[in-house]
Amino acid sequence: EDSLFEAISAYYNCTLMFHHLKDKQMSQMDRAEEISEQEKNAKDFVELLLQDNELKTSASLEKKYQGNSYLCQRVRHYILTAAGNDLKVLILGGRGTGKELVAKAIHDLSTRKKGPFVPINISAISPEIFEAEFFGVIPNYPNPGSPGRKGFLEEADKGTLFLDEIGDMASHHQPKVLRALMGHEGSIDEQGLSPKSTVCSFYKVGASKPTIVDVRIIAATNRNLQEKDKSGNNY
Repeated sequence: EDSLFEAISAYYNCTLMFHHLKDKQMSQMDRAEEISEQEKNAKDFVELLLQDNELKTSASLEKKYQGNSYLCQRVRHYILTAAGNDLKVLILGGRGTGKELVAKAIHDLSTRKKGPFVPINISAISPEIFEAEFFGVIPNYPNPGSPGRKGFLEEADKGTLFLDEIGDMASHHQPKVLRALMGHEGSIDEQGLSPKSTVCSFYKVGASKPTIVDVRIIAATNRNLQEKDKSGNNY
């Protein structure tokens, strides 16, 4: 992508230089026609570059995730679509169907590919230490000299946090996680702008001030989240 934008920039710079070096005695009409032609050529060139980049991306994805069936093609289409934005994604599928592979592909093809990809399995985290693992702990808490630690959210800053088996999260943890992930949505910052949907605000264990990070969330589950568990609560 970097080389693509460098090529686009270089072409436009050459086009602008062409205009400046053009014979000053050229008539106004001829100059307008020349500029219009150069602009059209520049747009055509950029369009070809974008198409070529899209084809290379699709080819790379097809090579890594092989399969010629209609369903495989649809999965690749969804991956490319999700990689083109920063919206939250929920991946549904049974165990062993490659949900983490899909999440990693979305991350690798997105603008966050240079940032961390942090996969965690919700069902593998003990409920007693969930908040410390997810949100982190401030230094000197609970005892003086304690080093503190980053949580999963902070580790994934500027990247992607993959929450596998999100349906296994304990019901009493869900409100705090939801508040952290959605806390900035719908609010307005000091400049009167709506914050990005990837901005998360949360409190580390023992903290009195919030920590703010920029994280894209991808979640996955093998459960039907509309069903209820034995206690009558939604997953």
